[in-house]
Amino acid sequence: MRLESPKHQPNYTLLTAGLRFNEPLPLHIHNTMSLGYVRNSLSPQFLPPGAPAWKTEHGVEFNVLVDVLPMALLQPVVQYYANVGGRAQRAVVFGLRTKVEF
Repeated sequence: MRLESPKHQPNYTLLTAGLRFNEPLPLHIHNTMSLGYVRNSLSPQFLPPGAPAWKTEHGVEFNVLVDVLPMALLQPVVQYYANVGGRAQRAVVFGLRTKVEF
């Protein structure tokens, strides 16, 4: 864990929350679904002179973990972000994670 003084930390407040549902799909293979939320407020101390105030960033994530083979896991994920970088921008991110267990 890295501790920084507020003087050097641009994140003012941070809130994260999540839920995981085990075996939500009636499949014969192991599966989970997860939903996450993050809210990040940036410190006004790092605002450039004359710039408008930062907007609070919001992020939502949904992913599914499926045990496709006895030793292979597949996890597609989609994320949505609002007010990226403290500005009125949006982003959607798609990802895919694979894991092989021996």
